[in-house]
Amino acid sequence: MTMLPNKPEPTAVGAVSSAVAGHVTGPAWLSSSLGIVRIFMKNVPQLIGACLMLVLTGCQKPSDVIGKAEATIKSAALASITAKYPDVSSSELKFSQMSIRTTPSGQEEIFVTYDLPSSAKTTTEGKKTTTTTKTISVRVSLSGKAESVYESTKSDTYNTTQ
Repeated sequence: MTMLPNKPEPTAVGAVSSAVAGHVTGPAWLSSSLGIVRIFMKNVPQLIGACLMLVLTGCQKPSDVIGKAEATIKSAALASITAKYPDVSSSELKFSQMSIRTTPSGQEEIFVTYDLPSSAKTTTEGKKTTTTTKTISVRVSLSGKAESVYESTKSDTYNTTQ
């Protein structure tokens, strides 16, 4: 006669409870995935609230401000230029650059510059050619209000071969 290892025999109750427990928990990956989904779903309202708060409070990068409102800012700058210099037509101006600068007080402002190509003067001295062009710049607040309009010149120097 062969002796079996000393194991208790399964009873009907033990077999059923083991089968039910195995069926309810399922594979470990499923229960852990469901746990992650429950945590995520529980926190969705907070995540949505955080995103909305960023939009509503205006917390955005200055570069986003320029990207979204570039056409409006350019139009406001052109209107300010033609108001201050009525003899300059907006069709004579060529867009040059737009940038955001921070003032010493920490306030950010947008600067828009247009060139006036018809004012360009070229000089050559030795192997260098310089073109000087009149520019008109506008300082605009982040809200889009033109604060000041001023003119200056810009010079581009190139080395030439003779």
